[in-house]
Amino acid sequence: MNTFILLFLYEKSMKNYIDYIYFKNDIYLKKNNLLAFLKMFLISIILLIVASIIEGTMIYTISNTL
Repeated sequence: MNTFILLFLYEKSMKNYIDYIYFKNDIYLKKNNLLAFLKMFLISIILLIVASIIEGTMIYTISNTL
């Protein structure tokens, strides 16, 4: 469940980042829109993997203590 919340938050942050670049410079957006999106997408995927690993280890340790 936490990973879905994280995914939602990072999708919103990706959209805000691209909107920020758009308002900053229109030509820059047209050139590097895909690069900025891919960079934020990769960061969000890495953070989701880290969050799922942490969640998995927490579940594993809790199930071992019970």
